[in-house]
Amino acid sequence: MCELLTSITPLTRRVPAGTPDLTGQRRGALTVVGYFGPGRNSKGGSRWVVRCECGLYSIRRGRTIKRKNMDDYCSACGREKAEFVKEFVHQHGRRPDYWELPA
Repeated sequence: MCELLTSITPLTRRVPAGTPDLTGQRRGALTVVGYFGPGRNSKGGSRWVVRCECGLYSIRRGRTIKRKNMDDYCSACGREKAEFVKEFVHQHGRRPDYWELPA
């Protein structure tokens, strides 16, 4: 789950020893800005601040960022793409191919 934040960079912390630094990595429309803190559950992990191309910030788990997910974007952009797909299906009677999706 993604938590949307304001367009102001949230407080980031120093990456602890033993945790791989993901800062600067890109996944789809998201760029890792910095380390946010440890995971919320007993499984550990880490949470990272990411910035979407649309300008919104969110917090993502480290394992989510490491996954090779072609369509990785914030939930606001995800809603826009979902609306586009719904309208495309209505007009063309089929789901759009990857290259037909908006950038």
